[in-house]
Amino acid sequence: MYPLVYLMKNIILALTFGVVLVAGAGYAKAQVIYVSNDYNGTVGKYNATTGAAINAAFVTGLDYPVGIAVSGNDLFVVNRRANTIGKYNATTGATINASLVSGLSTPIGVVVSGNNLYVANNWSANGSSIGKYDATTGATINNNFIPWGGGSGLNWPGYMAISGNSLFVANEVTIGEYDATTGASLNVPFALNSEHPNGLAVSENNLFAINATGSIFKYNILTGTKINTFFTGLNGPQDIDVLGNTLYVSKGNKISQYDATTGVLINDSFITASPPQTLLSGIAVVPEPSTYALFGLGALALIVAYRRKIA
Repeated sequence: MYPLVYLMKNIILALTFGVVLVAGAGYAKAQVIYVSNDYNGTVGKYNATTGAAINAAFVTGLDYPVGIAVSGNDLFVVNRRANTIGKYNATTGATINASLVSGLSTPIGVVVSGNNLYVANNWSANGSSIGKYDATTGATINNNFIPWGGGSGLNWPGYMAISGNSLFVANEVTIGEYDATTGASLNVPFALNSEHPNGLAVSENNLFAINATGSIFKYNILTGTKINTFFTGLNGPQDIDVLGNTLYVSKGNKISQYDATTGVLINDSFITASPPQTLLSGIAVVPEPSTYALFGLGALALIVAYRRKIA
């Protein structure tokens, strides 16, 4: 009975401790935005609530960085001129593998799901393709996972987004939907967009797309039906991401915020880079990876307390 009594007491104490930690983590939890800067070859890290720079040169020495993706504590960056994907620590910026995937063909977009990394090769001698790679080792799973032509509808692929088992790809004048496991075409075209789609982002049942002429389109992810066209005439939009009800759009040398429901502009110059010709090419908005560890401390406290009492 002795161990059981102390176990029950310490369950209450440890769970209380755990709730405090989780609540504290929720209170202190920062939303982070990573931004690729092709002018100076860096990825910057910013507070996604205030826009304040955490480290404007978080990762340096890159070669024309464009698309970026984050999974857990891993940051993946497309080095377009080097034809590689680099992998970095999303908390510290430390290099894990600067050439995790190499031998690509003018890559632009990258997304990650589980341990699968998808890369859009914009051009090669055999045409465009989507390659699939191991996100841990960089090993090739299929470098022609979605091939150019052959009914795939793939044509000059750029930025991508993934939701469940659906991989959405911005092609030259359309958006295509593909099976993320097999690469099969699910809905091609998912959406007709003759104005050259660039960045894509998914939130619940909504797919957001921006195009080279400066519009933001909102689609029903299940049907491909266009819900709304928010804007026209944005200045050089490249990429888009969404967190909660806020859209983040890279436009020239700045990141702007919009309401994801109404399209209303929240802050046109949420983040501004210098000099003005800087092109902020890719963005990824995520909860701060380092805060995830706090959620496990309550359970750890429970185990430690129990072991001490019965020792």
